[in-house]
Amino acid sequence: NNNNNNNNNTEKELIRQSESSTNALLDPPRPIKDVYGWMRDESRTDQAVLDHLHAENAYTQQITHHLMSLREQLNTEMVSSLQETDYTTPAPRDGKYYYYTRTNKGQSYKIYCRAPIDTTNSNGANDAVDV
Repeated sequence: NNNNNNNNNTEKELIRQSESSTNALLDPPRPIKDVYGWMRDESRTDQAVLDHLHAENAYTQQITHHLMSLREQLNTEMVSSLQETDYTTPAPRDGKYYYYTRTNKGQSYKIYCRAPIDTTNSNGANDAVDV
């Protein structure tokens, strides 16, 4: 029995879940059921999932309705410090195109753009074609 303890001490100890965890990883690994796995729908067309999400959103709106004016105030404050319509300076990356990003007022995400480099310019300068 004492011999078994010595063998266990020489085996590599399994890593922990986190620095503060006292629980070792499962050995051997065992599957753990994903209780939200039924919601996985890459096509975003499963009516049961859509109904569930609509119900969750309605519930959230109901219990946070009293925060609406605060939410609007915070949004206005954040947007006021941004330049909503903007673009970066086009930069040639591969010798064929200029690459840049744009943002448009009212849109949440950057637009990634590229424009062909015009090599036929008579003065020898490379200009981007309007896109």
